[in-house]
Amino acid sequence: PLNSLERVFNFCCLVLGILVFGSLVSSLSSKLMQYRAWQQEQNTNMIALCDFLRENAIQPQVAVAVQKQAEVRMSKERLPVVVKDVAALKWLTGSMRRRLQLELCK
Repeated sequence: PLNSLERVFNFCCLVLGILVFGSLVSSLSSKLMQYRAWQQEQNTNMIALCDFLRENAIQPQVAVAVQKQAEVRMSKERLPVVVKDVAALKWLTGSMRRRLQLELCK
């Protein structure tokens, strides 16, 4: 930079670069955490299924078939989020819940 204008432009470019890069890293980190939480939920569900099958003395051939099908279907299907699954909705006022319900029914 040879003069003040070039220095200011250089500074602005650096700050913009830091903000864009920080936003990118934050976004990638968030997606990775969501994926890990989803994967942990699937692992928890599979462990519960294995426990259920073992506790009920299900034949090994049937148990393996059940586990495989559950695994395949869990990886392909993502169930839609329903109102009862969203804990934060319980803090809404009655009028806001009614507005939300009206929007959901459209």
